[in-house]
Amino acid sequence: MSSREKKNKNPAIRDTGIESDAPWSEEASSLIRSMISGQGIMIVDSEDRIEFCSDTLPSLLEVPKKVLRNRIPRRMLIEYRAKRGDFGSDAFERIEKVVACFAPGIQKTLESVTPNGCIICANATPLPNGGSIITFTDVSNVQHCAKEMADRKRELQVAKEENEALVDNLQAVIDNIEYGVVFMNQNMRSDLINRAFREMWGMDKAFTDSRPHMRDLMHYNRYSGIYDVPDDEFEAYVEM
Repeated sequence: MSSREKKNKNPAIRDTGIESDAPWSEEASSLIRSMISGQGIMIVDSEDRIEFCSDTLPSLLEVPKKVLRNRIPRRMLIEYRAKRGDFGSDAFERIEKVVACFAPGIQKTLESVTPNGCIICANATPLPNGGSIITFTDVSNVQHCAKEMADRKRELQVAKEENEALVDNLQAVIDNIEYGVVFMNQNMRSDLINRAFREMWGMDKAFTDSRPHMRDLMHYNRYSGIYDVPDDEFEAYVEM
């Protein structure tokens, strides 16, 4: 037995290309399992047979442990999950696609959904021996948050469009009033200016549509002679 084989007695770890100065005992395997308890881990060999699974994987994927026993083809796990709909409605078509997606030695990412609605993201990373290490992570919360944000964005867009329609309708109403009307917000910026006001002060529509501040409205006709205020006192007059 070579020195490397003596150091890595556990074939499930030895075949991954990972080296260590300590022998790979069952205690070491248990330690590895506890270290990766936050997600599911699977190691497959170059022939796509299961070599190692973390203790968390059966519950994460909601499958019986016998489906994940060592040395069985990973295809059996894929068929089991595909037939119950984890990869979509067309089970047999999906089986071949998933098998091809995670062929040994290929780096890929794939999402699936368990019967309880958990969204599982699987990421395969090639190993030196031609196999792969596959991590399985429950991304349900991330996906749900993303969906909620997307829903909220759509709601805000709908509200924005409704508000714009309301403003357009209000603008149409005040444009039919024969005296000048300006709607100012709390910051003294105009929200709406009607046609009569524009014509009264000789303002173009592009300017009034820019929602000018009250100061800008007064400066627009500063030199037209309509303000009986000396030039050096105009700024103070505007600020009154």
